[in-house]
Amino acid sequence: MIESNETVEKYRGAIRPAARLRSSRSTDSPRVKYPYSRRNYGESETREILTSTVYPTDEYELGSRPGSSPDAATGELTRLTARRRIGENMSDQLLNVSGIIAGTEDTSILHGVNLTVGAGETHVLMGPNGAGKSTLGHVIMGDPTYKVTAGTITFDGQDITALSADKRSLAGIFLSYQAPVEVPGVPLYSFLRTVSQMRPELKTTARKFRQRVGEIADQLDLDQSFLTRELNVGFSGGEKKKIEMLQLLLLRPKLAILDETDSGLDVDALTVVSKGIEAYRTSCGGALLMITHNTRILERLSVDRTHVMVRGRMVAEGPAALIDDIDRNGFERFEGDAE
Repeated sequence: MIESNETVEKYRGAIRPAARLRSSRSTDSPRVKYPYSRRNYGESETREILTSTVYPTDEYELGSRPGSSPDAATGELTRLTARRRIGENMSDQLLNVSGIIAGTEDTSILHGVNLTVGAGETHVLMGPNGAGKSTLGHVIMGDPTYKVTAGTITFDGQDITALSADKRSLAGIFLSYQAPVEVPGVPLYSFLRTVSQMRPELKTTARKFRQRVGEIADQLDLDQSFLTRELNVGFSGGEKKKIEMLQLLLLRPKLAILDETDSGLDVDALTVVSKGIEAYRTSCGGALLMITHNTRILERLSVDRTHVMVRGRMVAEGPAALIDDIDRNGFERFEGDAE
């Protein structure tokens, strides 16, 4: 049984390792050289890269992904967040991960990772299995399984590097798991009510809360009888992911980290989860960090930035079109940048 509000919030904050989705990608498609690397470009170099790089139209389907359509006249990809790369509007930063080195007691996993997510932006984090993507999500959330030995994490202007997972959750960070844990003895509805009441902005009457939860459940095609059952106990994989989306829409966090939320879902469940993510973005304008291998879940989203991680290092960054290139050509060409 969960004995206190603090314990409930620690559950929501992420205290367990997640299984990695096993997959492999290979293709004989011709490759396109991208101007992304882990070197730090100066302002003039960065501006030149962001404004003058032309992508071959025979390698890219124009308008293949929202937010990444090339201009019809020049063939240049639109850079939705270019201003952040050259130091402008830095006050809009929501999350800033700077030089993070972290791992378990026996293993170093993250090596000097840097990541910036602006308020309301959608970022995608990709990489081969074992790259450290899930670890980064858990480190941002404050999972005590991992120890940070260097670097800082700033969220909404506050240094949260030393904060516990429950405090980060209350500050507005949400982590959706690959394999949501079962919590016997805790009814789902009671859990939702407790974590909502801990947030001043979400406090409401019992009647309005029941109405709100019912509306979200219907939106996710979730039978409301699930609300009386024990949290995730006996739920299928798809049902557990719907419960994660229910929490996301109810809590309305400033930043949602979705760790392979699409893994193990059939077509119907994937559609529902995708609609839930879209509803989160439209209802509260929160920021998203999507950790995924399945590009289908990204089709409904306007992606601002794509990041590639290999062997615990952030080795590449680019616009939404980078997703399509990775989908065709895999991660092999990034391996050398992780040395």
